[in-house]
Amino acid sequence: MLSLFGAPGTRLPAWFLNYPWPVDVQYTTTHLFGNDEKLGLSEFEANSFSIECSTPERAIMELIHLLPKNAHFEDAQLAMESLTTLRPKLVQSLLANCKSVRVKRFFMWLAEYNQHKWVERLDVEKIDFGKGKRTLFKGGHFNKKYQITVPE
Repeated sequence: MLSLFGAPGTRLPAWFLNYPWPVDVQYTTTHLFGNDEKLGLSEFEANSFSIECSTPERAIMELIHLLPKNAHFEDAQLAMESLTTLRPKLVQSLLANCKSVRVKRFFMWLAEYNQHKWVERLDVEKIDFGKGKRTLFKGGHFNKKYQITVPE
């Protein structure tokens, strides 16, 4: 599966939609990071073209955004497990600008669950985690710190 993200109102070109891709393509439009649509994107250049790609810091938050309907917990867990070198300043900016309380809470829970050292360099006091409980996975375990239900 190939997951693409774009701003609301952005449409993929007809040539892209009509191309016989060898994988399923999922296109999601969202203002996940508010008005700063370029935050956490980098330019990838290959031969005669370039494309904007999500940095690892942004990509994991986009993956979490797809949970649980369009992505699997195991995929997010395995991805987060390997993200040992995320840049705290970029993570801080992304979390501060992220409009989804659910994404922010689950991101932090996963990062702490995997005991990443870069978490210590985040200023979580400056992140709005919202109020109230969130159920991310029905029948899961309730995490008191982040007020979310996570898989057993």
